Amino acid sequence: FLFKDLFTEGVRARYGYQEIINAKMTEILFYILRYFQEGMDERTDEYITTYYAHAKDHVKMRNIMPALNYIDANIDKQLENDTLANLCGYAENYFSTYFKSCMGCSPTQYISTKRIEVAKSLMGTTDMNITQISEKLGFESIHYFSRVFKKIVGMTPKEYIDKSKLKLDIGLNIV
Repeated sequence: FLFKDLFTEGVRARYGYQEIINAKMTEILFYILRYFQEGMDERTDEYITTYYAHAKDHVKMRNIMPALNYIDANIDKQLENDTLANLCGYAENYFSTYFKSCMGCSPTQYISTKRIEVAKSLMGTTDMNITQISEKLGFESIHYFSRVFKKIVGMTPKEYIDKSKLKLDIGLNIV
């Protein structure tokens, strides 16, 4: 599923797709690392650094994983940089810089992109309206949600829903 999402993001090349691809690649890489770590408990980080390409980047990413996991688990709540920084054991200013160097975007941009991905999923899988989705994901207003959505996706939430329904109708008619 992650590879399919990566491919879709790359093909569509909408605003923010690089950040989304980076996040999904990070998730894939951590699944791979977990697989190797569970099978090689006796091996040290130095061994991994020596024998696996770009292992230093993985170690660097591991330092922000508490924040990434917290974001995923609390995407519908108000997320503050100081909370995320504390989870990783960093000062807020350093955390923002470090996060950007790892993810290619600021924590705020990452959170917005994740929320919009969840919103897109909810639009396609539930009967919730745009206002309900906006509220569920913790946006301060429907107008702010629409502005962020358009900035990331390239169209308003309503346009996205209409386009999704059109694709579904066309798909059902073809079948």
